[in-house]
Amino acid sequence: MYPQALGTVFGYAVTLYLLFQVAAVFVAAPAAVWSGRARGFSSRVSLAALLAGIVGAFFGGRVVGALDAAVLTPLWTTVPWRGLLTSGQASMGALTGGLLAAALFLRWSPEVRGRWGDALDCLPFPVTLAHAVARLGCLAAGCCHGKPAWDLPWAVVYPRLDSVAIYKGIPVHPSQLYDVGANLVIAALLLFYFRRGMLRGRLLGCYLALYGAARFLVEETRGDLRPLVGPLSVYQVGSLLFLGGGLLGFWWGKRGGRSAPLAEK
Repeated sequence: MYPQALGTVFGYAVTLYLLFQVAAVFVAAPAAVWSGRARGFSSRVSLAALLAGIVGAFFGGRVVGALDAAVLTPLWTTVPWRGLLTSGQASMGALTGGLLAAALFLRWSPEVRGRWGDALDCLPFPVTLAHAVARLGCLAAGCCHGKPAWDLPWAVVYPRLDSVAIYKGIPVHPSQLYDVGANLVIAALLLFYFRRGMLRGRLLGCYLALYGAARFLVEETRGDLRPLVGPLSVYQVGSLLFLGGGLLGFWWGKRGGRSAPLAEK
């Protein structure tokens, strides 16, 4: 894999990890605009919600990544806020922060007033696509890798010493690709329901439940350092929270969270 810098721009190193993060935004943008238009929202409000989500994802990922570092290393024992600057992004924190920021923006957007359920339905499809692309950056960098898998035909190896992978030169599960596959399958399923107007007002809950279940299973293959909560990784606990929150959101949408019927066009 390729953790090394490909070059510099204004003094900042450009890596494949960074390029995939940028690519994720460019994939999410047209998907967000298309989803919004399908529910009668303008491109302006869709892109504004995307921007809010990007900001929320950045800070959410940084905060959770810093908390990881605080548990695994003494980063915060000397400089309290150093972890926020030196830690990596935690994908589950980025998802949580991004979805919360976008949902809150839509909640108070005048254009969305009275149609929050429809607006929330527009979030999962671009999020799953962006997440899948961003995970390819993790694959390139060597973070979020799997356990050693000597006899696995599709195992990946990180031979470079500058890789962030723990197991250098050892075949490991490509856990990042498992996450990519899970996101793409969920995206296809959500797109099927979205285009047919099915599960209206409940697609975000459906996404959270599906990804929570998938991520819980993917975590079983992970081999990098993560804080533990008993026999589970902290991200498996987070996956269970996603699953529970998704089921609660699905129930809320079924009981009263739906929007008014779509107007005929």
